Amino acid sequence: MCWVSGEASGALRAAITAYKDEDRRDLVRPLAGWLAPALSVAVASSGDARAALAGRGLVVVPVTGSPRARRRRGDVPLVPLVRSAVRSALWGRVAVAPVLAPTRTTRDQSTLDAGERAANLAGAMEVRSRGRPVVAGSVCLVVDDLMTTGATFTEAARALREAGASEVIAAALGATRRRAEHAQQLASPIS
Repeated sequence: MCWVSGEASGALRAAITAYKDEDRRDLVRPLAGWLAPALSVAVASSGDARAALAGRGLVVVPVTGSPRARRRRGDVPLVPLVRSAVRSALWGRVAVAPVLAPTRTTRDQSTLDAGERAANLAGAMEVRSRGRPVVAGSVCLVVDDLMTTGATFTEAARALREAGASEVIAAALGATRRRAEHAQQLASPIS
């Protein structure tokens, strides 16, 4: 189950694109405000996640993207966005841990259909060795900007479970129109 704040279209999609690909880092606060409710509801929907906040701690795992995208952008824009949203949405023991790493080069997802995306990402992520102690036995909240087909979340969850995560939940800013009906939407898209 992935909780999203709205449909990724119109102004929301434009803001995400501007933030990530047009160096509009000034949009971190408004986008974090849009992401925060999805984080809150994802955690509220899981008894284990609520308990983790009071106990050992919740591990929030931003999807860091491909090395190619990091080189092109010069940074990983989702990490400060997630940190900002976590500060405003979650109270208790929380660690933002960008522990996912690629195991191999993947194709650009933008031109692939759902089946091709799943095949492209199958086995393409792992938890870095230094992240394994953080993940083992933990409840993890995977966060990405957009949910398109769910392939990224599926692969991230697989890698986290393989590293010993006890539960994996997911949240995103938005879901594309064809996936919005499968995600748990919290709000209408920005217009």
